[in-house]
Amino acid sequence: MCENNLYHDIDDTLGELNADILALQLINEPNSDIEIQEQLQKSHTSIQIVDAKQIMGLYISRHKNYHEDSVEYYKGIGESKIYKCASKTFQNSCKYSFNGFLKHIELLIRIDTNAKLDIIKLDKSRTIKDQQAIETHYVKFESKIHIENFDEEYFLFDELDKDIEFVGHWMITDIDNHLLGNPHQYLQL
Repeated sequence: MCENNLYHDIDDTLGELNADILALQLINEPNSDIEIQEQLQKSHTSIQIVDAKQIMGLYISRHKNYHEDSVEYYKGIGESKIYKCASKTFQNSCKYSFNGFLKHIELLIRIDTNAKLDIIKLDKSRTIKDQQAIETHYVKFESKIHIENFDEEYFLFDELDKDIEFVGHWMITDIDNHLLGNPHQYLQL
């Protein structure tokens, strides 16, 4: 699943490409047990989380945030402040009402791999020249969260480092910074 802004951008791009494409082929994908063993020796895939944020006060849907004039609070790894989009900065010691607050988590994942999706054009030309070259991609995911054992009416933001349960589907919200991070709040033109 992906967020609507990303979906529409991908859909528009694929529509433009579709006229020139004969086929798509996944390169470096093994087709048999022998190929799997050979491929494992040649393949390289590394996945790591490079950033994580707890985000409060916003929907994952950017469109809904725009229409409801939502307010964002977030905490990144190693940060000690909450930020409010109304350009005010609050210290950890400030307390905020928790009732009805939207909560989700955002992960930025780095993927290094030599697996590729090659585009074969109508003239039989291919877009990928070096099949073994390693490519790096960044994918931003978001999911709703529920914080276990959290019954207080007010909270300190640092208290959110508790047991977290993921209660929603993971949504892809940006790939390779294509939508400039796909900010939660944006202006429609």
